[in-house]
Formats: sequence, C-alpha cells, structure tokens
Amino acid sequence: MMEAVGRKKARWLFGARGAKEFVGKTRPQEDLVTSAVFGSVMLLSIADRRAAVDVLLGPDAWKTASFDLAQDIEIHLWPRLKGTDDRPVEPDVLLTCGGRTLVVEVKWHANLSERQIDKQIEVVRRAGRYGEVVASVMLGNAVVETVIAGLPCVARTWRDVSGAVQSHPGTGPGLGRWLRQVDAFLQETDMGRIYRGLPELRHAERAAYRFEKPGHPPWLARPLPTAVPTHYSFGETT
Repeated sequence: MMEAVGRKKARWLFGARGAKEFVGKTRPQEDLVTSAVFGSVMLLSIADRRAAVDVLLGPDAWKTASFDLAQDIEIHLWPRLKGTDDRPVEPDVLLTCGGRTLVVEVKWHANLSERQIDKQIEVVRRAGRYGEVVASVMLGNAVVETVIAGLPCVARTWRDVSGAVQSHPGTGPGLGRWLRQVDAFLQETDMGRIYRGLPELRHAERAAYRFEKPGHPPWLARPLPTAVPTHYSFGETT
C-alpha cells in the first residue's frame, strides 16, 4: 500500500490522533486496495507479473488487449494527466505492453461517475506517451457498457478475482506467495464473506404430500403425538 500513501491518497489516516477524527473523512479503501493488489504485482518477475495480471483482469481482458507475451507489462498507478478543462484526471491503473495500453478503473463500494471511463480514455490518448489505448476494464461491481469511447470494456468483479486467485495452481515461489497474500488480503476486507463463498447446503429429506380435500392440508390429518407428563420434585440435600 506504499503507493497509495506515497501519492497522498490516504495520508490523513496517519495524521488522525483518534477515532473522532475519522468522522466525515473520505474512506480510502478503493485506493488502498488498488495499491495493495497492483502495487505488489510491480515487484514480481516479468513472467509472474504477466500471470498475476491475467489473474486480476481475466482471460477476456487479456484476449482483448492482445499484449505481446515476449514483452514486459508496465504498471502505472494514478498517472496525473491534464483533462480537457485543465483539471487533472488520474486513471487508477494503466497497463502498457508493446505500445498497447489498457485503462483499468477500480471500484470498491462505489459507482462510476458520469463518463468517468470515457474521460480517462480521452486524456490517456491525448497524453501521447502510452501508445495505443486498446480497451478498458471495470474492476468492481459497477455496471458498464460493453463499448466505451469506441473501445471494448471488460467487466470484472472482485469475486471473479477471488475465484481466480483460489483456483490458480500458483507455479513458482514468487507467484505462489503473491496469490496467498492477495487471497488473505481479500478475505480480511469488509467483503471477505462474499469471497469465501456460501457453505454447501445439506440435502433435505424428500417429502411428498397429496391434497385430497380442498383447503385441508394432509399433515393436519395426522394424529398429534401423545404428551408424556414429567414430574419433578425438589428437596434439600444433606
């Protein structure tokens, strides 16, 4: 999470002297999650980084991007780019490989603002230093169109990521450690119960009823069990 703190995304957390100062503050979960997950990918080897990106974004995004497998993937977190009205725009993640770029928007308990991904694609194109923008990815539960700014947009939920993390064989020590850390991290977030999945339901015994009289359920025809009285006596013990 060093990237989030270093980019002043969550610095107030370290300045708050008590719980009362947390009231009314913007919660930086989204930026901390982005930094924890994608920042750790930056520390992996080239091969492991490629595998980790595949786990995070899924096969659809990987296929859409058509990244050159022989080249490294560069990860840019919150690049500060100039918007159309001179106000800065910061895409969450840019993944660049061989002159092709994916724009990744990360959401955590939040929805997209109006034309949020459109604006990000526009400023990345205008910046001219990230090559060709080929697609976008919505990582979260926000609803998106399949085509944004004339480019494919791939939707990927955090539950998809958790499932991919848990099912990946994790070959190699670096990738294996990263998978275990991401799994443990997601389990301990406020949505961890969702990632653990629902427990397997036990099969109930089969029962069949046949209604012979209208409005008269068959189970009412069964005789009630006879009550067995139980007597208790209390006395002093010596």
